[in-house]
Parts: sequence; C-alpha cells; structure tokens
Amino acid sequence: MKENIKDRKIRKYGRVLFFLYLLLVIYFMFFAENLGRNIISEDYRYNLTPFKEINRFRGMLNGKMWYHAVINLTGNVICFIPIGLVLPLTGYYWKHFHRVFVFAITFSLMIEFTQLVCKVGSFDVDDIILNTIGGIVGYIIYKISRKIYRMGDKR
Repeated sequence: MKENIKDRKIRKYGRVLFFLYLLLVIYFMFFAENLGRNIISEDYRYNLTPFKEINRFRGMLNGKMWYHAVINLTGNVICFIPIGLVLPLTGYYWKHFHRVFVFAITFSLMIEFTQLVCKVGSFDVDDIILNTIGGIVGYIIYKISRKIYRMGDKR
C-alpha cells in the first residue's frame, strides 16, 4: 500500500515537472529575446543535410567562436535531457526506452517544423539529432537513478 502512494506522488510530481519543462521549451524556442526568437525572418531557414551544422560547429571549437559551438552542441543535448529523465516518471507507459526515443524525435520534429513555418529560428536536422541524443542521455540517467534508488530501498 505504501508503495502505491509513493508511486502516485512520483507520477504526480513527474507530470507537474514535465508540464513546466514543456512551458520552458516553448518559451525558449519561440519567445526568448536573448536567443533572437522575437525576430521573424523573411525567408525560410533550414538545413536538411545531417551533420552539416554539427561539423561546422566542431570546426569552430578551436577558434574564437568556440563558445557558440559549445552552446549550440551542448545546448541542444541538454535541452532534451529532461524528456528522458522526467517523462518516465509520469506513468508506466513512458518507462520504455523506445517510447521515450520516439517522443524525443517527434517532439523535436514538431519544434523544428513549427520554427520553419513560423520563420522563427530555423529547421535543422542536426538539432533533431542532438535533441534525440539528449533524450537518450536523460533516459540513461533515469535508469541509473532508478537502480540507485531501488538499492537504497532494499537496505
């Protein structure tokens, strides 16, 4: 009985955290002025070549603009870690890797497509790749944390 109450609380907090995360993502992807999101482009901007921007940013790591490369490469990964970390806490359905993986890709595609259509930011296939990696990293952290948590319960 105690375990059910604990599980319900975890699901409840997980859902609240995930909702707050979604609000933050929407803000940063579409409205954050410091990221230039308030500027609507006249042209559609997109990259459909996998690893084109990733390789360009990797080349910048040794130059004067290294911080732009670090922010872009790590930012896209870090931004999606909560998907893999928090989504499995929201319910049993999301505890499976393949579901979290598909959600990360789909959510990233939705963001990129919306940015393209609204001409805010750009559609970049490399962002989808990096975001998905972030979701995977988050899921790995979730699984490791879960094992550690269970070990603590057995003591």
